[in-house]
Amino acid sequence: MEKRSIFEDEFKLQEAMDATPVGHRDSLFGERAAGSRWGRAFTENDWETLLPLWQKFDPVEAARMAGCAYYEANIEALFPGATNGALPWGVLHASQQKHVREVDGAHGKELQLSAEHLSHSAASMATLIVGPDEGKQVVYTMHPGLPLAPYDGESRTFATAVKLT
Repeated sequence: MEKRSIFEDEFKLQEAMDATPVGHRDSLFGERAAGSRWGRAFTENDWETLLPLWQKFDPVEAARMAGCAYYEANIEALFPGATNGALPWGVLHASQQKHVREVDGAHGKELQLSAEHLSHSAASMATLIVGPDEGKQVVYTMHPGLPLAPYDGESRTFATAVKLT
């Protein structure tokens, strides 16, 4: 098995960020409106600080998207106020599920639940997902917490993400 250096991974991640379409790339920075939050605006300097910290990992199968690579990093020191504001549909109680609403999010349909029905919890890890787009690898998403399956606009499986607002 070929051993790769951390610098090679950093280079590939920076290439993916650089190849990410500008509108989508811009949405990765700043603070998130719904779901997991950094606790303050995420900046280009934060990206550069996290770049050597990302470690490749395999998420649970229900959260995997074909062709994607998953990375995690410990963010406790850099983002002490980070919160995990997304949960799988299947862990919500029926009384909470009835308050979930479908909305048009920044990247398509998503499920949201008001924080009055469930509060955010502290996040010590962040996830970065890189995947294919028009023959290049791009950053799909980056957020505090573990990956969940995106909502497809139709089915609510156990692992479907519900973002807290």
